[in-house]
Amino acid sequence: VFLFCCFPFLLCPGLAIERGGHWCWMWRRKMPSLRMIASGLVLLLALVHAWRLSEGWDSCTILLGSKRPSVVFSSFLRGTWAPEEQQWRPAGCVLSPLKPAKFAQCLSQRRLFFIGDSRMRHLFHAAALLLDPAFNASALITSYHSDHAHSTNDAYIHFLWEPENIAQGIERAQLQSGDVVVASTGLWMLKKSAGLDEQRQALSTASTALASLPPGVRAIWVPLGAVHADALRPDRRTITQEAITQYDAVAWEYMHAPTVMAGTLDNMLRAAAPEMQDGIHVSLPVAKAQVTVLLNHLCPEHVTVGTCCASARPLTIASVLALIGLVVSGVYLLFTSTSAKASGLPAPGQAAPRLDPKQLLGRGCLALAVILLYCYLSDRTELFLRESKVFSWPLFAVAMAMIMVVAWATAAPAPTATVLNRGQTDEWKGAMQLVILVYHYLGASRILSIYVFVRVLVASYLFQTGYGHLTHFLINGMDRSRVVQILLRLNLLGIALCWVRALSNIWTLPLPKDMHSHTHTHPPTPIHPPTPRHTQINPPRSHNSTRPACSSAAPKCALATPRRCIVEVIARSSALDEASQVRTWVCPSRRTGSRRQSCPTSQIITPPIPA
Repeated sequence: VFLFCCFPFLLCPGLAIERGGHWCWMWRRKMPSLRMIASGLVLLLALVHAWRLSEGWDSCTILLGSKRPSVVFSSFLRGTWAPEEQQWRPAGCVLSPLKPAKFAQCLSQRRLFFIGDSRMRHLFHAAALLLDPAFNASALITSYHSDHAHSTNDAYIHFLWEPENIAQGIERAQLQSGDVVVASTGLWMLKKSAGLDEQRQALSTASTALASLPPGVRAIWVPLGAVHADALRPDRRTITQEAITQYDAVAWEYMHAPTVMAGTLDNMLRAAAPEMQDGIHVSLPVAKAQVTVLLNHLCPEHVTVGTCCASARPLTIASVLALIGLVVSGVYLLFTSTSAKASGLPAPGQAAPRLDPKQLLGRGCLALAVILLYCYLSDRTELFLRESKVFSWPLFAVAMAMIMVVAWATAAPAPTATVLNRGQTDEWKGAMQLVILVYHYLGASRILSIYVFVRVLVASYLFQTGYGHLTHFLINGMDRSRVVQILLRLNLLGIALCWVRALSNIWTLPLPKDMHSHTHTHPPTPIHPPTPRHTQINPPRSHNSTRPACSSAAPKCALATPRRCIVEVIARSSALDEASQVRTWVCPSRRTGSRRQSCPTSQIITPPIPA
């Protein structure tokens, strides 16, 4: 709403109003009303989401789907399965994949039990692979109607075969405080064409057994979800979708707290039903996604900030004092300013009245406080929902077309006929900012052609910024006040966001020497995977000097030619090949850019490497 209401004004050159530009004048006349509408809509959405949180629909509840499908929010908070990426995209939050180390830390003091039929065995197989990629599943194939267990790094997962009676599996598990039980059954009952009364009796027994677990034991019930009827064997044709829907409805009636229903796994089964080769069991990537959803729910302390089930981080005392100071300063400056309130925007051809510096500074303080608070609520709390970025060519094309239409509608004559005058560069930079905004919003960095095009735009933006400052200093001379203004403008927002802890992940902050305002420096994710972060090492002037090197904690490559060697950091190791005693480095070349070069051990100077 803010984009399409306010940004057309930003595309207008500054002198368009004085030249009688009708479009720019019209947009500026409507700006106060449009800003009020946009602010009102954002406030309305904030109230709606606050009511959602009061109803218990936080990101963890949305992720697991632990509320009845009849609740008002569940109709549009269902996730989707992306078959091309083999990933589950939950609605309202971003799923955080847990690496084996974090998985083991989550289960270090508790055990994870899968109790039920073959679908639970399939989840056990996926969990074992997530915990230990070298897990051997041959025992699951030969003894598929038996109990199984796997442990690694003090993490224990178990599968107990109980296709009909969950109570017996719970009794055999000998549960202790801290254990987790993931249970599901019903396929065998539907295979035997069990009636509704028999289903209710079995679910009542399972609900009683799960409700009587020892204190500290968590229980999750997985609905049957769906089957692929066309792929079922003849002896399984009695397992129909109508029977599964009826069975799950009865399960929602009987399963109460402390047992949690995993309705999202039901949605995942329905979305992946066409991929079931035997009509019942999903593929291994779907099973891994189901286990990942369960782990995000069970291990909120190990997920990434800003993802599903991540707890909100409170403001520090310094952050609260900074926000209060901005608000108090802004109000004080506004009340003590001497300029009169403007009656409205001037007509075309009239100059706008100049405001008192105190009033401008007061407005700026209040605006900065609102921006910081909004960023904190958006990124550090669960007030607003999040979703994974999904690129769409039609949506990207429509956004680009809208930018072109708005730019054409707000066009105005250039103030001068010189090349790269102020009006041209402002128009150029404004259009590029909109393109980069859409590029980030839609996740277009996955497309190599768009990524290269945006790289060109970023380089153009840097050139224009440096060109503008250079021409200004050449014509008007070096002005220290302008340098201070530029440094403050480039670094104020980034420092303020860090101060109030408003962002969970800041890729880069503009350095004072950069003298530019672009903040997009991270590479695209999928097509050409980026190399790990590199540490640039400046070799010391003398190896015998007592002066330490700039980065003495990393090894350096003593090449014949004086080049800077960039160390390729790979996980925790130093990529040492014990057989050939050769380490891999990435050294820049003057002609070909970065290229791999192997440095013999004899030419490597290795200071102590931290753990």
